[in-house]
Amino acid sequence: MLIYGHIFQKVKDQKMIMEIEEIIIELERILYSHESVLQIETALLNFVNSLKSRHGNEKMENEKINYENAQKEIENYESELTPFWKGTVGTHKVKFLSDLEKWKYTDKETQQDEDRAKIEIESDGEKHTWAMGIGKTPASAYGQLIALGKKFGTLIGVDAIVHIKNNGKRNDYTIIEQEVKIPEEKVTGLF
Repeated sequence: MLIYGHIFQKVKDQKMIMEIEEIIIELERILYSHESVLQIETALLNFVNSLKSRHGNEKMENEKINYENAQKEIENYESELTPFWKGTVGTHKVKFLSDLEKWKYTDKETQQDEDRAKIEIESDGEKHTWAMGIGKTPASAYGQLIALGKKFGTLIGVDAIVHIKNNGKRNDYTIIEQEVKIPEEKVTGLF
């Protein structure tokens, strides 16, 4: 058969050649063992479905890459690689490098997905991702960042002072836009 020679010239992987041979043998069996077109179509459909399940429902044809979407996926992945900011109790000077974004966080203990927010910042001369819960009150870090973003139309490039205090259970954040002057000796995280 001419098709065999064409396939084997293109495919060099021995395992794949064996799998193709099995497929061709099964197709020949289907074509010669059924008399009506409907029987052949049904057998071919069953065969294609068995191939899909064997290969984990992979697409059988090549799929072109959408470069714009692929670039966005890479950028999103790279932003995930930025170390998370673990602000310590005290006052920190930060610069916002992105706007707030929603993202899915999977809790390691419960394996439950949670809606969270994150923003890229610069603090102490280093880039970080600051992740937080999506607070429901204006006093939450999320609520304060929403108000600040609304005021400027964006958070990108906005300088702020973030004051962190801990009540023994969790951190509380006060975010003040940079115009407010705080004595330099009180700022612990300069960039």
